[in-house]
Amino acid sequence: MATINRLNKISQVLRFHTGYRKNLLCASTLLSALAMPTMAADAEQENEKAEDVEVIEIKGLRGTMTRSLNEKKNNTAIVDAVAASDFGELPGLSLSDVIENIAGASGHRFKGSQNEISIRGLGSYWGYSTFNGRTITNAGPGRAVNFKKFPSELVDKVVIYKSQQADLVEGGTSGTIDVNSLRAVDYGDSQTTVQAAGIYNSYYENVDGDVSPWGGKIVLSTVQQWETEDFGEMGFTFGVNHTDSSNPEENFGGSSQMGICALRAADGTPLTGGSNCATGPQGVSSGRVGRSPQLGFDTQLEDFDQSSIFYVPNDAYWRTGEDEETRTGAVFTFQWKPTDDIDINFDYEHSDLEYTEIRKELALDTRRDDLADHIISDDHTLLYATGEARPTLQGENRNQVDEYRGGGLEIEYFATQNLTLALDLSYSESYRYRLRDRTKFRSTERYNYALDFRGTNVPTLTWLDSNRLAPGEEGFNSTEAFDASHMINFVNNNHAYVEYRRTHEHRNDEILAVNFDAEYSLDNDFFSGIKTGFRYSEEHLVDYINNDVSLVLLDGSQRNGASDNEDNDWDTLNPEANLALINGIINNCQFGHSNNVQFVEEPGAGGDATRYATYDSHCFIGQILGQLPGATGTDFYDIGERADGRDGGDRDVTETITAAYVMANIDTEIGDIPVQGNIGVRVVKTETESDGWGDNVYITSSINEDGDTIWSSEINQTGEIEKVELNSSYTKVLPSMTLTFEVDDSFFIRTAVYEAMSRFQLNAMSAGVSYDICEDEDDTICDPETNTDFSQVVRGASASGNHLDPYTSLNYDLSFEYYPSEDAALTAAFYYKSFTGGYETVLEQRDITVNLDGEDIIYPYPQTFEVKQTSDDESVIKGVEITGQKHFVELPEPFDGLGAKFAWNWADSDFVTAEPASPGIVPDANLFGFSKNVASASVYWEGEDTTVRLLWKYRSKYFQPNSLPYPDRSHRYVQDASYLNMSAKYKINSNVSLFLKGLNLTNTPQVMTRGNDTTIADYSRSGTKWEFGVKAKF
Repeated sequence: MATINRLNKISQVLRFHTGYRKNLLCASTLLSALAMPTMAADAEQENEKAEDVEVIEIKGLRGTMTRSLNEKKNNTAIVDAVAASDFGELPGLSLSDVIENIAGASGHRFKGSQNEISIRGLGSYWGYSTFNGRTITNAGPGRAVNFKKFPSELVDKVVIYKSQQADLVEGGTSGTIDVNSLRAVDYGDSQTTVQAAGIYNSYYENVDGDVSPWGGKIVLSTVQQWETEDFGEMGFTFGVNHTDSSNPEENFGGSSQMGICALRAADGTPLTGGSNCATGPQGVSSGRVGRSPQLGFDTQLEDFDQSSIFYVPNDAYWRTGEDEETRTGAVFTFQWKPTDDIDINFDYEHSDLEYTEIRKELALDTRRDDLADHIISDDHTLLYATGEARPTLQGENRNQVDEYRGGGLEIEYFATQNLTLALDLSYSESYRYRLRDRTKFRSTERYNYALDFRGTNVPTLTWLDSNRLAPGEEGFNSTEAFDASHMINFVNNNHAYVEYRRTHEHRNDEILAVNFDAEYSLDNDFFSGIKTGFRYSEEHLVDYINNDVSLVLLDGSQRNGASDNEDNDWDTLNPEANLALINGIINNCQFGHSNNVQFVEEPGAGGDATRYATYDSHCFIGQILGQLPGATGTDFYDIGERADGRDGGDRDVTETITAAYVMANIDTEIGDIPVQGNIGVRVVKTETESDGWGDNVYITSSINEDGDTIWSSEINQTGEIEKVELNSSYTKVLPSMTLTFEVDDSFFIRTAVYEAMSRFQLNAMSAGVSYDICEDEDDTICDPETNTDFSQVVRGASASGNHLDPYTSLNYDLSFEYYPSEDAALTAAFYYKSFTGGYETVLEQRDITVNLDGEDIIYPYPQTFEVKQTSDDESVIKGVEITGQKHFVELPEPFDGLGAKFAWNWADSDFVTAEPASPGIVPDANLFGFSKNVASASVYWEGEDTTVRLLWKYRSKYFQPNSLPYPDRSHRYVQDASYLNMSAKYKINSNVSLFLKGLNLTNTPQVMTRGNDTTIADYSRSGTKWEFGVKAKF
């Protein structure tokens, strides 16, 4: 029995390392040596046969497919993988695209490429990501990792664990994505690769301005290993990747605050809309938690005629722009085996990104003003309406810097023949600083328009005359219709509204971890070994997001929030300076950006929305700064951050995790069937500490010329702000068992039962109290210069500080796997996940203390606080995943180079994410990121010199909120979409090859909706991206 078990282990090593020359020969030798004692009578015959064995090494795309399949076949857990057949041969434009080649993996697209990865149709929130088994930090708003920071050319393999076991780092209820770097000594060869590529984005080919469709990429990588007489075996890998490219987009979108309005009361009485249908008699819901009217508090659904209810976002915009992304990544590994008993591995990962973007938009400052001629769909989408709005040009210059530094040291010591000890020390840090300079140039007059969504994802905008007649209609007066193509048309009576602000995000996430494992091999009929270990980590996140600041034109003082030329009546007090400001912007800041292909794929092509003036936001801000007291010029400069950046929305969180596990490896037989697996338990204690701030509201009253009291307000006016601290902890016990039944050499049955957990993202653990005031709103909603309503001074409140327990799931997995040959497989996996946990938003009416004209008072209007509390909700996710692949080696040439692969995942869930903003009328959502169907298919042909591959991906609709961690707006969805990618390679000789890769060949847009499947929240299209170049190996 024991001998059979050992043979199974050596056989696994052999299959696991088919891509590596040295380990292949080593495993073959070990297999023969181990077999001889048990087959002594046939030794001579076996040796004769061994001499006739030819080891055939499979390379290229088929080799990658075969090695990837071996990773799946020879793992005790339920996994899928992609593993390079040779150094630097993973297929894809980025690592995110590579991971999408793995069955069950799907990405959320950003700027035309995959970003965060989901497993089995569950959102990225529910997965976990590691590099060489270590937790990866993230510069984004959650725990989900943007894998673009790791160059795919410098990664050896990626394994997705779809079942959990005790020795894996906890954190993923849907699974764990583990990215692995190459180990030079284990690779057993030396090689250097140089790659140069051009990148072409077809979208920019018809755009005029300071843009180029061209980019480039250079990759240098090497693996070197050697053996010394006195110091054992050594080797290193080093790779550097530098990419300069553009990621253009055309966008249509609207405010995340989607109001709900109704044309008629329940008894059929018509309701008037007025200047804002969501806040007037037609108002059903404001579309935001804590804002009036709140459905269920201020209004009741049964008071309205359901058939007359429609959804309408607060505003609308059409966007074009210019951008550039520069990324440099490097990976270094060093492996040293000083003796046969010690294996030392060091690795370091480095990534720098700088992303610049210039946005240019035409906007309607409100879509809710004086609406008429409504056409409403059955699902409450406002398909067509006429209305009036103040046309607005919006500009923004963005600069984002991301940095990643990570690495670790692993020492593995084979203390005895049976005992192995391993120590791992690691560090990971992610940093982001995103600076945004934002501007508005808006008409002070309102103009009539029509907006038509029928049959298109991008509405057709038509400017109407004063009688709301459109071009082509009898009596239409073209002189009354607005023309957005010239900035001068936004000026009325020598005046236009001019606004700017500086805002930034500052996020830093770092983690230090130590992991120790000990494994002892056993020799019995059931357990092959015992493994135990512990892990300690400390992660610290600082996340500063509320940092809007500007300089006031009147006196140059700093203001938290935006400033404009109407503040403190600056425009009326300084008419000549105001006109100089407006003329300075018009005469100096317009530039020649022209998008000749904007929205041409959509019916109506946006109508009048694609013909609008554009300007340089930095020039725009320079003109404003030139009007400050004491200014000597109009050059742009960065006004800097707030003097006091503390805010009630800041996050400063430390998470300390202590985990220990014990796991028994199973290697036995039941009947005549070999059974392998493990059973174990992992105990995890999580301690969280949060530091935050409690905002104070300062209200000032003044009397205007009409004798009315004007109420203005400011947050933390005197710098006095209360510090808030919070501490919590919890412990979870996570048992697990996996069993693999090797029915025969080609048919495996895998089972797994385990408990898993997914923690809330760290920025959900903040401690603080924050308020929304009139100054935070667009002045179409609340204008602080004219607000006479004391109840509107404070418009919302939020209380953080309730640390939430994680989601936990009890999981059952069953997988049937058939391997008729080394590069063919057909599998069917079934899974069932019983979830417990979550959060609920409780709305509490609380009295608050404010400072009014220097005295503390109780604000006479209690505020609705959003308070998050842990819930014990239970839900179930169940699904099936079917995969298959085949290389048709049995076909005659040239068809023996054909291969195909497919994967389909279907899932069902009864999870409920309650609608936060408009409950009762807007349906609840499912699990964040949940897709009912995820599918992929690829076909390839590989000849002696040429390889061509097509890859198709599909993901059905999923819930993607845009105000994480706690959405306070109506649910947003990414609609289902299919994408087609390709790759091709031609070998000039054994060392030099040409390659071509294409992403999104069908130019598929990404469409997001809000509240239902037809109210468009965001539409973006990025075109097809191509990468072509030459690669040399030596």
